Amino acid sequence: MKSVIRALVPKPLLPAFRRPYNYVRDKLFLNKLFGHHASMIPPLKLMHDGPVGFEEFKTNGEEFFRYYTELCDFKPYERMLDVGSGIGRKTFLLTDYLNGEGSYEGLDIVKTSVDWCTERITRKHPRFKFQLIDVCNRHYNPTGRYKASENRFPFADESFDFVVLCSVFTHMLAEDVEHYLCEVARVLKTGGRCFITFFLLNESSLTLMRANKSSIDLNINLGSCLVGNASDPGFCPGAL
Repeated sequence: MKSVIRALVPKPLLPAFRRPYNYVRDKLFLNKLFGHHASMIPPLKLMHDGPVGFEEFKTNGEEFFRYYTELCDFKPYERMLDVGSGIGRKTFLLTDYLNGEGSYEGLDIVKTSVDWCTERITRKHPRFKFQLIDVCNRHYNPTGRYKASENRFPFADESFDFVVLCSVFTHMLAEDVEHYLCEVARVLKTGGRCFITFFLLNESSLTLMRANKSSIDLNINLGSCLVGNASDPGFCPGAL
């Protein structure tokens, strides 16, 4: 198709055709890849919360959906809190899964993500809601008003059956993690479940880092944690 356009359109006019061509191409591709979820998939420039790429976005979403439903036994009628909900990567498949009794609350510190998810997901699925929490992170929200260690989740005690934190503690220092764990315990119902991702620091991963063979190099010891960048410790720390 691109070669046909180049052959038919005069060269000076090609730039004017590039944007509509890319729009149509991406729309057709997204419809084929995501089906009725296509409108919930963000453009590549907004994919800040994981691998950049439409196929990767879909694979990630499917992977975490399996973790939620198979590993954690998340039920369609339950109430879920997603701390660090991102750009909807781990959310879009849940829109088909939750029934009229179930609900989803997402919290994130990146305004563009909250705005996108509210516009593209909440409008069609009102049981899915997203809130901005103005927590400071030098990499993702450097002008945030509050420390993570001061942030109280905006929900009552024992509000949720299931709480998720994916790639959240991997961007926090020790006192922040401790406070968030207390908040998770507070908002979870008795018998509720929690799914949290961490960096695993064991002899194998530490050996790889010492040999400069690890994809993530946490080589600076701050006492309570290891970080990869002393000037931006919240970008990629790992608790000891």
